[in-house]
Amino acid sequence: SRAPNQRMNRSDYDGYVTTFSPNGRLHQVEYAMKAVDHGTACLGLRSDTHVIVAGLKRASNELSSPHAKIMELDGHAGIAVSGLIADGRSLARSMRQTCLHHKFVYGEPQPLGRLVAGVADKHQRCTQGLGRRPFGVGLLVGGYDQTGPHLFQTCPSGNFYEHYACAIGSRTQAAKTYLERHFESFPSLPVEELIRHAVVALAGTLPNEDVLEVAKLDVGVAGPNRDFALLSDEELQVFIDMVDAAEVAAVAAAAPADEGEEEGKGGDDAAPMES
Repeated sequence: SRAPNQRMNRSDYDGYVTTFSPNGRLHQVEYAMKAVDHGTACLGLRSDTHVIVAGLKRASNELSSPHAKIMELDGHAGIAVSGLIADGRSLARSMRQTCLHHKFVYGEPQPLGRLVAGVADKHQRCTQGLGRRPFGVGLLVGGYDQTGPHLFQTCPSGNFYEHYACAIGSRTQAAKTYLERHFESFPSLPVEELIRHAVVALAGTLPNEDVLEVAKLDVGVAGPNRDFALLSDEELQVFIDMVDAAEVAAVAAAAPADEGEEEGKGGDDAAPMES
């Protein structure tokens, strides 16, 4: 038996998702949130009329194509995913079915707030019962419904938040700082300028030796009289050409000095099957 004064290790409390530590923490849920932190960067931002979701794509090796980072849910909404992409596909399929059922029954698009609350409940159910691990993926849900443009974030704990702008994934502190400095101007911006801000913020999350290219970028847009759709390669190249190198360098300079080191550690801290 354990001596009364012997401290228990973290591993004593992470065998089951339902086991609380003495500090009131669910370690398996925290591990799932780490998977999101190690995913490639995604961000979203919105104005009074449009919403943008964007993400960096990364191939597992030079001979493979990258996973899609943006997934369409319905004509009015889409998601950006960071973490375990397979988990993201599973949640996207569930959300598509929900949108389809609502449109069939009520003849109108699913309200985004209700859609996000439903998928957050799906996340949360995995944290209070045995037999299923938490979803290791974070979602940015962007779309335009009857009440205007919306941008939501979900996380493996079951929490969800609505944002004017948000960034998730690895090396995103610089992008968050950039969005915090500029978000007050977003409501009145035209959609083209909104996309440019998204591209600049994402470019600032890349390592110094990397250059933003069309093959590494996905951007989705939704707005009034505009169904959610991904930008074509030709459209993306136009916005990449608009990005000023000095502006990107200023964004990257806001990143903590050890942020890139954390991403590159790998081993037990890195999320498997991630993109």
